[in-house]
Amino acid sequence: WGAAACFSRVLPVFAAQNPMKTNGTDARQGIESLSIPQPTPHDKVTLAKPRPYLLSDKKQFRLRFYPEGGARARDAEQQIAFELTDGRGRACEETVRIFDENGDCLAEAQPESRGRGSFLLPAGVGKAYALVGEDATQKRIPLPEATEDFALRVLPEADGIEITVSAGGEAAQRAELLGLAILHRERVTYFDTVTVGAEPVCFFLEKKNLRGGVNRLVLFDTKGRSHASRLFWSAPMPSEERTLNVEVQQNEAVYDPFQPAVLAFRVTDAAGRPVRTTFSVAVREKDANITASHDGGLCADLLLSSEVKGYVHRPDLYFEKDDAAHRRMLDLLLMVQGWSANTFDVMCEADTFHLQQPIEEKLILRGTVYKDNNRFEPRPGFSLSMKAYSQAGAAIEGETVTDEKGEFAFESQVNYWGDYLAQFTMRNEDGKKRWSRLSLDRWFAPQPQPFRGPELEFDLTIDHDSTLIAQELLATPTFEWKDTIPMRRITELKGAEVKVKRKYRGFTGNRYTYDGGEKTGMRRATYYYNLRQEVDRYKDMGYQPGELFSFLSTLEQEAAVDHTMLTEGEYETGNLSAEYNLRGRKMEIYINNTSYDSLLARFPELYADLQAEEFVSCYIVEEGLAENAVTGEQMNRSTARYRMYLYQDPEAFRVRSQRGVERRMIQGFTESKKCYEPDYRTFDAPNEKDLRRTLKWAPSVKTDAQGKASLIFYTNARPEQRLDISVRGVTDDGRLLDVR
Repeated sequence: WGAAACFSRVLPVFAAQNPMKTNGTDARQGIESLSIPQPTPHDKVTLAKPRPYLLSDKKQFRLRFYPEGGARARDAEQQIAFELTDGRGRACEETVRIFDENGDCLAEAQPESRGRGSFLLPAGVGKAYALVGEDATQKRIPLPEATEDFALRVLPEADGIEITVSAGGEAAQRAELLGLAILHRERVTYFDTVTVGAEPVCFFLEKKNLRGGVNRLVLFDTKGRSHASRLFWSAPMPSEERTLNVEVQQNEAVYDPFQPAVLAFRVTDAAGRPVRTTFSVAVREKDANITASHDGGLCADLLLSSEVKGYVHRPDLYFEKDDAAHRRMLDLLLMVQGWSANTFDVMCEADTFHLQQPIEEKLILRGTVYKDNNRFEPRPGFSLSMKAYSQAGAAIEGETVTDEKGEFAFESQVNYWGDYLAQFTMRNEDGKKRWSRLSLDRWFAPQPQPFRGPELEFDLTIDHDSTLIAQELLATPTFEWKDTIPMRRITELKGAEVKVKRKYRGFTGNRYTYDGGEKTGMRRATYYYNLRQEVDRYKDMGYQPGELFSFLSTLEQEAAVDHTMLTEGEYETGNLSAEYNLRGRKMEIYINNTSYDSLLARFPELYADLQAEEFVSCYIVEEGLAENAVTGEQMNRSTARYRMYLYQDPEAFRVRSQRGVERRMIQGFTESKKCYEPDYRTFDAPNEKDLRRTLKWAPSVKTDAQGKASLIFYTNARPEQRLDISVRGVTDDGRLLDVR
C-alpha cells in the first residue's frame, strides 16, 4: 500500500498485491506485469446483494489511529487522532483509553464529532494499546509503531495557524535544519526553514499567507525527504471587497405545468457597481426534493474537491459557523480522511513517479495472446491488427507484434468516445491465422463496497411545510414579464376514411422484446448477473465461457444450476423434459420471457446447447409468490421455488470467434450527456411523463456591462411548482458568488 502501489493520481485507489504470486514480488512489479488471476467463485453473496461488512455486529468497535503528520514520532509528544465506529460504520461515543505495555493509563479521550477525536501521547512511549469503553475484557487495539524522528502539531485559529515542530531520539541532539512548505492544490504558497533541537519550535502563521480551502503543510529535510505532512483548512478570507451580491427575480412565484419560467440576475459588488462575470445556475423543482440537500455552498465544494478521500457526511455542518467548535470538527475530518495525490518526494523530484495506468495520459489497450488451451501458453511474435468501429461510423485501427511473453499494446494517438466493436486478427510468423485466445488487461475497477451507516442516513426535507411555503412565497422577488414567445400553430386535419384488408395491430415485438423484454426480469429479480460483461471478463482472463449453466456456476455458487442432462434417446424421440434445480429445489427457466421447456420441445437444435456468449443477462427470482395489488394477499403462482429469466443478446452474432479472429467491445472515454430541456413552444409536445427534478442547468451564464443576465426554460408536468435556485461562481480576481 505504499507509493509503489499507487493506482492513480486522480482517485485514492491502490492496486492489491497479485494473489497468484507468492514469491514476495513487490507491488510495483505486480502491477506492471499483466496479471491473469484464476476465477474464484464467491461463496455467500452476489453482485445483487450488499457485500458483508468488515464487522457485522454493531456491538463491536472499529478503532483506527491517525498520528498527526502521518506517522508516530520517536520520543516526542504527539497528537494522535482516532475514529471510532461500530460494525456498521456508525459513529460511537464510548471513551477511548490508552495504556503503555506495563498497563499504565497514558491518556483518555472522548469522541468529539462523528466518532472522531484525538489525544496527546507523551514522549518516551514505546508500544501502547487502546481499550474502548469501561470493559477491561475488550480486545486490545495496538497503536502504530514509531517510525519518524519529528512530530508536527498544527492548531487552526480564526486568524491563522499555530505550528509546533519537535524532535525526538537522536534527531533532538543534532539540531537539524528542516524546510517547511505550505501547498495549495500542489502549488507552493509559503516556504520557511526551522532548526529543531531538544526544544520544540513554535510559531504562528497569519492567514494572509494561506489560501482559502484545504492546505497541506509539509516538513522535509535538505535531501527533499518528507518527515511529516498535515492537511488543514483555511476559510476563504471574508472582506467587503471580495463580497458580491446576486439579485435573483422570477416572473412568477408559483408555476403551472409546462409554463415558461424566466429568471433575471443582477450581480453587483459591495459598492453597488455592476460586475461582468460568468457563473453557473441550477434550477430544481423544490417540491421534488426528497431529501434535504445539505450542500454547504462553495466552502463545501472547496472541501470535497480537495485532497479528502472517502464519503463526507453532511459537509454543510462544518461551515454553519466560523467558530472554534466547527474548526475543530473540520480539523478532525482532515486528520482522519486526508489523502495526497502525490508524495512530497515526487513533487520536489527526490523520487520519480512511476506511471502505473497510462490511461491517465492517453488511451491504451494492452493484453496477451495465448494458445487455444487452458495452459496459458503465450504466442510470441504474433502479428496483431485491430480495426474498431462505432455505431456513429467512427473508426480506429492499428497494428502491433507480441513480445516474447505474448504481450502487446495499442496506444491511441487520438481520443475516442463511446463503445467500439473491435476485431483483432492474429497471425503467426508465416502470416497464417491460428486459433488463439485474446486476453485484454482492462478490468481495473475497484472492488464494489457496501454502503455503510453514515451513507444511509438521509434527512427528509421540510419544504412541504405549509407555513414555510407561505412565508417563502411572500419573500420571493418577482417581476412582470410579458409572454412574447410565439406559440406553435396546431392545424387539425379533417378525418379521412381508409379501407384496409388486414388491420395493423401494432408492433408486438420480436423474441428479444417479447412481453417487455429484460424489464420483466428486472421487476421480479432477487439476483442479477450482467452476462455480457462477465463473459467479456472471463474471455479477457484467457478462458472460454462455454456452456451457459457451467459458466454461471463459476460466477457465483448462488447461481450453480444442477440440470438433468438429456440422453441421446430423449433427444431423438423429442421427449425433452429436463428438470432444473437450484440449491436442491425445482426451478423454472424462461428465455426471453418464454418457457424454456416449450422452446426446447419446439426447437431442440437451437436450445439444447446454450452458450454463455449468446446471453446478455440473467435474473433469478427466489419466491414463486405474487402479491395482490389491492388486498396485499400473497398468492402462489408457481410450483417452483425459483425462477430464472435469461435474455439472449441480439448482437451476439457480431462477436463470435473465428480462426485467428476475436471480436470484443472496447470502450473509449465516456460520452457527455446533455441536460434534457424541452421547448414546449416549438416541437416538444407537453407530456405528463415529464417529471424532471432539474428544470434548468446552465454552467456558463454571462452578465453584460450592467451586471445583468437572464434565463428562460419550461417547467415540468407537476402543478403549483416552486423553484429551488442555486447560483455559484468565481470571478477572475477570486471573488465568490454563492446564492441558494
